[in-house]
Amino acid sequence: MRHLLKWAGLAASSFYYKRSERPKGRKPSTHSVNQDGELVENAEAVKDIEQVLSQEFCCYGYKNMSGELKDKGWIIT
Repeated sequence: MRHLLKWAGLAASSFYYKRSERPKGRKPSTHSVNQDGELVENAEAVKDIEQVLSQEFCCYGYKNMSGELKDKGWIIT
């Protein structure tokens, strides 16, 4: 790859991702909001998720789980 960059006259630093010590992206949330507008710790939402997943013959992906959580009163965006 460096041979091609040199041939094209490009510096390697302008082509590759530069590493940084800072974490990337947003910080994980610690709380969720239910439909009553209450701010609740994520542990409560996790309990509802675990309850849904513990059902027999449960094979849920993102969309189905989102629907279940909305039915239980969680705001899912």
